[in-house]
Amino acid sequence: MIISVFGPEGIVTSTLSRDIFYDKVEIDGNETLVPIESQGLKHSYVFCGRFALTYKRLNQYTYDNIIIDSFRQLEKTWDEVPHITEFMPYFKKMVVDNHLEIIGVMSAYDTMEDGRKLPFVYQILGEDIRRVNADKNGNTFCHFLLLESETIAGKLIRQTKVRNGDEWEDTIEPRLRCDLYSNEKSIDLCRFLLRTEWYMTNINSACLNASVKADVTIVDESGINQLLVDL
Repeated sequence: MIISVFGPEGIVTSTLSRDIFYDKVEIDGNETLVPIESQGLKHSYVFCGRFALTYKRLNQYTYDNIIIDSFRQLEKTWDEVPHITEFMPYFKKMVVDNHLEIIGVMSAYDTMEDGRKLPFVYQILGEDIRRVNADKNGNTFCHFLLLESETIAGKLIRQTKVRNGDEWEDTIEPRLRCDLYSNEKSIDLCRFLLRTEWYMTNINSACLNASVKADVTIVDESGINQLLVDL
């Protein structure tokens, strides 16, 4: 899961520092999915010193060196740092051409022609890459983005339906006032949702109370800051 909160102070994006993949193993003639937990894989990359990517690989056989090499080759396209709106089409072409099966969030502050510095947040779902913090007129807004392979934590913060007898009832959707969040508060929301997903995924596991950390990237007008925080 990847969470990005874009508030008035900046953009906070986070994901678990560990990855769990599943491998098919034959036991007594039956195929069984065995979880493989990995720590230390890369989840972030800063392009040109300005554009911060937080990502998760969907294919366990796409290794760090393949991904990072693709990123470094892309950076060689320009002698000077481009505007992010120029950069992103090239980024999408790189993902498609190299068959990178990733999900992620690209975040940055960049300067417009009138001198204003504006936030940019892009959702990356394989080849589906689009800006998610501006309306059709280009007006930016505060909100959050949640990318999950299976909807777990998202059920808590989005309106859903529950069955009560023969009737389906709407649940109450909590109102997240991201427009009032400091960067510190945005980190709190990320920690809560990541920890909730960890608990729900491992509720029947002995590792339920294991020490879990998250990779956090903070992007604001002053620059980019990357942290490793306890959940």
